[in-house]
Amino acid sequence: MELAVRWLFARWQHGLVCDTEGTRLWFPQSYYRIPFGESTELFVYPSQAAYVDSREDPTKVNQIHLLRRDNELTVVMDVGSRVGGELVEFLKNTKFPGDMSTTKP
Repeated sequence: MELAVRWLFARWQHGLVCDTEGTRLWFPQSYYRIPFGESTELFVYPSQAAYVDSREDPTKVNQIHLLRRDNELTVVMDVGSRVGGELVEFLKNTKFPGDMSTTKP
């Protein structure tokens, strides 16, 4: 999950991450404060405006939804999301230590 957020922040320099309740927000400059060890679900937005739009009108959602369980990461995105597709390809081609694998269906 941490690697996915770092990859997204590299592309979305004005992005933000929020928890499932939308009560805790983290920007690229506060990346080190994101509680990756305790978080199992995060939403990553390309900008603060995209976050505000999604809160005001749920039909205007522009985000990547990350869900972590054990050694698996699920990436949920809009159909046709270019950045989401690139993230998934990056993760598939990344070698992880131990039992972690991105090649599972």
